[in-house]
Amino acid sequence: MQDICKSADIILIQEHWLQTSELNKLNLIDRNLSSLAVSAMDIKSGDGILRGRPFGGTGILWRKSLVNNGSHIKRIDKDEVDGRYITVMLSNKLLITCVYLPPAVP
Repeated sequence: MQDICKSADIILIQEHWLQTSELNKLNLIDRNLSSLAVSAMDIKSGDGILRGRPFGGTGILWRKSLVNNGSHIKRIDKDEVDGRYITVMLSNKLLITCVYLPPAVP
């Protein structure tokens, strides 16, 4: 992940497995990046002891220099229940959506 951060200005993450209280950890990956994310783990962890493999969660990381000089990032929408998508707008010009589409289970 840290290698990708050196060369990419925008990074989309699916299945980060973080709870809402842990989403700030995405900002610790690289000091030149900021993030917005949504968790899919809160409902599952509210059921008691976590069993099995964690799942879900989406996030968007962007280089801080993209939002200098009056530019900004604005969260447009997010999936509060399953954490399957998050959408942001960069400087009222670029709409970015990160989507997690898990395989259908028969």
